[in-house]
Amino acid sequence: MREALVRWAREQGYPIAFSRPAILDLARAEIEGRNRAGEFEPGFYRTVLAEAFSYPEDVELPRVTSVIVLAVPRPAHRLTFHLGGGPFQAVVPPTYASYSEVPEVIRGEILAGPLRGGYGLRTLWAPLKNIAARLGLAAYGRNNITYAPGFGSYHQLVCFVTEADLVSGAADPLEGTPGGAAASSPALMCPECAGCDACARACPAGAIGHDRFLLHTERCLTFMNEHHVPWPDWLPASAHNAIIGCLICQRACPLNRGLLRYEDLEPAFTLEETAALLAGADGGGPLWRAVEEKSDALGLPGLEDVAPRNLSALLLAPGPEGGGALRVEADSRVAADSRVRTGGRVSADSLEGGGIGE
Repeated sequence: MREALVRWAREQGYPIAFSRPAILDLARAEIEGRNRAGEFEPGFYRTVLAEAFSYPEDVELPRVTSVIVLAVPRPAHRLTFHLGGGPFQAVVPPTYASYSEVPEVIRGEILAGPLRGGYGLRTLWAPLKNIAARLGLAAYGRNNITYAPGFGSYHQLVCFVTEADLVSGAADPLEGTPGGAAASSPALMCPECAGCDACARACPAGAIGHDRFLLHTERCLTFMNEHHVPWPDWLPASAHNAIIGCLICQRACPLNRGLLRYEDLEPAFTLEETAALLAGADGGGPLWRAVEEKSDALGLPGLEDVAPRNLSALLLAPGPEGGGALRVEADSRVAADSRVRTGGRVSADSLEGGGIGE
């Protein structure tokens, strides 16, 4: 079965690695240890690390014998919003669209092919960067994002646990293997990062420091975009570059050169739906329900929760991804920079023009 899985993964173009479930305990112990040492911002640990991860005891399997981890290449997307002056395309970084669906599709393919035979296979939302680094499947960049050969950082890590024994008789990555990563050394950085600080120089928020390996998450635009953290006074309006998340440090990375692909994400938001998003009209009416349904159809459930603020900031941001070239009506008397900093919103009617530069 292991050989069949390796052949299948090779045909799909997915790097794959296997381990015993003990690797999950090592990853969990490291994260909990870093938290006790005060290395995580409390809000980030509480809302992301403590609540988002799952482990073998959280899945319905009589016994977990093996862990499977894959790296799946993912494109970025362009999502279209319609405004009074025309369409506006906003960037959605890789992994956001259909993030939860991708593992389930792969799980179905594995059960229908290399693992058919009645074995259970469950998706696990574990600390995947940590685990992939331990297995040598990927390596950390200075920006704390993992890089997989051939994909750069533009990939999604996917993890499954199964009752099938896929590790007996094979080299054990928990003891360190030739060509693999020793389990005791998960924070392996790409060798190309030594002496390179392109991502740190590019980050407009100063989230990538030289004082420690971990990101300063409380300063990261991705964290702010995902969790309604107020825009700090020091964040420049030009920092806004995506409807959710951020691509600045990844685009600046030499390891990613030539690897970023874009696909259009359909369906687009209509003029009326865009106006509802900008207004944050969450009163539960038919129009807002249509916005929620479209977000789900796009593989971006919950986008309507963050889009009112993020889209306003993006529309007013100068630069290629922003709508800084859009003219705000003269009677608004509000400068784009101050509108963004105060979390103010713009309406679709107040914007003339549209489009995105590349």
